[in-house]
This record gives sequence, C-alpha cells and structure tokens, in this order.
Amino acid sequence: MLDHMDDLTSIVVVLTHTMEAIKQLFLKSTGQRNLIITLVTSVSLFIITCIYTYRLKSSSRQQSKTTTTTNDEHKQSSTISTPSKNNNNNNNQHVASTNESAASSSTTPKKIVNEKSPAKPQQQQQQQVTRSLQKVIDPINLPHSILMIIFEQLSFKDYQRSKKVSRNWNKVLNKIDRIWMGYSMDKWGYNNIPLPTTEDEQIDYFKFFKSKYREEQKRIGFEPEKYIISIFEQCADFTESSRWKMEKVICSSSWWKKRLVEEMNTSLTLSKLELTERNPNIINAPGAILVGNIIDQSDGNTIVGKFRFIDTYDASIKFETEKWIGKTIDCPWTGDLVGYFNWTLYPLENQFYDDDKKNGKFTDEGSVDRQFEEKYKTLVVEFLRTLTYETRGIVSRIGTGITAKSVVYESCKLSSVFGKYGMNDGDCLIDTDETSSYIVTLIDTIQHFLDKKQVEGCKVVYTSQTSHNPIRYTGHITKEILSLQISIWIYNTIILSNRKLWGKKLD
Repeated sequence: MLDHMDDLTSIVVVLTHTMEAIKQLFLKSTGQRNLIITLVTSVSLFIITCIYTYRLKSSSRQQSKTTTTTNDEHKQSSTISTPSKNNNNNNNQHVASTNESAASSSTTPKKIVNEKSPAKPQQQQQQQVTRSLQKVIDPINLPHSILMIIFEQLSFKDYQRSKKVSRNWNKVLNKIDRIWMGYSMDKWGYNNIPLPTTEDEQIDYFKFFKSKYREEQKRIGFEPEKYIISIFEQCADFTESSRWKMEKVICSSSWWKKRLVEEMNTSLTLSKLELTERNPNIINAPGAILVGNIIDQSDGNTIVGKFRFIDTYDASIKFETEKWIGKTIDCPWTGDLVGYFNWTLYPLENQFYDDDKKNGKFTDEGSVDRQFEEKYKTLVVEFLRTLTYETRGIVSRIGTGITAKSVVYESCKLSSVFGKYGMNDGDCLIDTDETSSYIVTLIDTIQHFLDKKQVEGCKVVYTSQTSHNPIRYTGHITKEILSLQISIWIYNTIILSNRKLWGKKLD
C-alpha cells in the first residue's frame, strides 16, 4: 500500500504543478483560465481513482491465481477417493451393503463440500477488493496530506466551479475542517473565525462557512446600477463637520452612508435621496442593505433614478473584474476608501422620453437630446456635480472600463488661480473653509512658489466675503510670472464634459 501511496503522491504533485502552470498561462484570459482549471480539477480525482483501481485489481488477480492453485490441489485429493465410492455404489448383491454404500455416498459429497471450503477465503478476498475499490472511488478516504496538496492550488471560486462538474469534491471538503477554516480565513479574516473555547469543543467549520457564504450571497446577489463612485473618508462636510468625529466612533461601519445622504439632501434643490426603508434607524444598523430612489422634487416627487450603498468588501467581490475596484486617489485630502455609491439616473439612459411623448408632454418631434435639454439636464447636472464634489471619488460606468477622477493634481497657470473668476469661479476648490487644512496648504504652496520666483511684496490672501473665487493676492505680479504654471490639487470641474462616461456632454 505504501508503494501505491508513493505513486499517487508523485502523480498528485505533477497534477498540482500542471494546474499552477495553467493558472499562470491563462491568467490574462479569465474565461479560458476558469474553464481549464475546472477541467483539470475534476479530471485529477478521476485519474487518482483509476490509478488506485488498477493497482488493487492487479493485486487481486495475483491473489486469485494463488487461490486457484490451492483449489486444484484439493480437487486432486478428492478424485483419489472417488473410485471407492463408485465401487460401493455399483455393488447390488446385498441390500445391506447397498444401504451402507448409499449412506457412504450421501456422506461423501458432504466431505467433498467440506474439502472445497478453502473457496471461502477467495470470496472474502474478492469482497475485500470490492470494498477497497469502493473506498478508492470515495475521495473522503484519500490521504489528508494528498487532499491538502490538491486543494492548496485551488481558490474558493475554482472549487465552486469544479464542484458543479464533480460532486465528490463537496464530499471531500465536508469532512476536512482545516480546508474550511482556511477558506474562511482567506475570505473573512482570522478575527471572524470562531475558535473553540475548551479543548473538548468541536466546531463545524463547514456549517459556519456555508451559513456565512449564503449570508454574503444575499448581500452581493443584486443587479448593479449603471454608475458607481467611490466614497472617501475626507469628503465635504456641509452639515456639521465636528459631528462626524463622534459618528465614526458610534457607527464605524455606516456613518459615511448617513453623512452622504444628509449632505446630498442639504445641497440639492431639484432632487433628493430617499431610502426605501422608512425606519430612520436602519441607516445605523451594521450590515444593513441600504437602497433607495432619486426623487425629482420639481415634478411631484417623480422617481428619476435608483441608488444603493455598497461596502468595500462586498464591492471587491461583486466587481472583482472591474479595473477601478479598490483604486484610491493619492491625495492628502481624500483619506481612506470607506465605500461605494451605486446609482442609475433614468434621464441619462434615455428613459421617460417615449412615455412623455405619449402623454403629450413633448408635442414636437425633437430629438432625445433636445428633450433632455428641456426637462432633465439641470437636474442631472446638479445631482452629478454635487455627488462628485462631495464624495471626492472615482466615478465609473460599470462594464465599460471608463472612469474619471473627481479630484486631480493639475498644472494651472497662476493667472487662472487668482482673481474673481479664477479657479473656475471658485468651483475648483476642494474645500472653501478658510481654516481647513486644504485652504491653508494651498495658500502656503502658492506663496512658496512666488517666493521661489523672487516675487517681492506679494502676499497670497483668502477673501471670505465673496461668492466667487476667494484666492487673491496683494502687491504686484508681472504677466510673465502669471503665465507660469503651478501644480495643485483641485476638484475636476470638467468631469461632466466626458461624453464617453455619461453618454452625452453635460457641461
């Protein structure tokens, strides 16, 4: 049996190296890689089963040959005593002798049967071989070390795919707690794995993984909306900036959702976000699925879109093939990625127009773009500009790979930084609070640039008493200096001009 184990281990090693090579080969082609991995994983168990089956059958044949030789020897010994039996049976002269011969003939076959009793071990051996073959076919009886070698090369999704082809894999994993514990740690981290509190306590990690996995599928089994934007920790705080410091402690997993809803509804005038769940406390519940509608307040609270909040972990699973997933902006004023806002605006998808035409709201035969201009453009522009400004995130149209950053590190001429209408009338500023670290750093950066260019008697100042650009200067700056460029962090005001992203030019 040890020889079988050595052969099997060698073959498993070859299979695992083959699987790893195929993974590397098809790493860029997801569809082909998944197909090959599934086939190789499923075929590996079949190969192992065939090897064991062949070995056991060959050993059973050798044992059967030995048993046949022993049986022939017993048959020869039984034929030697047969003639005396026949003489007794053929002696018809005396009734007594006939009875005796009948008695002897009746007892003799019993002796012959008893002499053939060595055939029983042969049947037992055949039954034993059959049982051994059944054990081989059942992968649970494969050595644990070999199973670990096989499944070390599989991700959980590879296993899920191969399980659809071969149900035996599931039977294997049901009884290997180390495998399920490993999968759980890879998916949810060590801190989320239950550990035994006593030496005698047994934890069924398969049941734990199954329940946790089903719970996860409920969260990520949704049909995504058209657009998604990342939400960063240091977003605009239009409500009460100091308030969110406490909210982060009280509701560490949901405070950013509550903040975005409040900020959006405070800033928007034509639309608003409305959660589907009427219970106001649902937004504070950890792990709650928050979905809602985008409402047009100027048209009888008509629903013009849908939205959903998605946690970073759920998004990494749901959109693992998207290029934008997990990306951050290397900006000092964005902070950590806290989640995603997934939404659809029906006007951007050219919806409503057919219904409006039927209802007589559009009597002309104008194009869809004209209808959009007349009714929805102002609402859409206000909503998207407020959303991108407040989240400071990366917006993407799902499935297209087209993305745009809300905050960029841009080279700007000094002439476009200063003045009443500089900074795109102040809209390029990420923050407008004079005491914020962004404004303080921005003024210091510009002042240091001027000092380095030896511009004397000039001081960069912040003018709070204006609705336009607050970045000004005192003194004199020549046109030559004003034509120089300086790199600063600003809000991407031309983000709505991206026709590829939005399907139409919005600004």
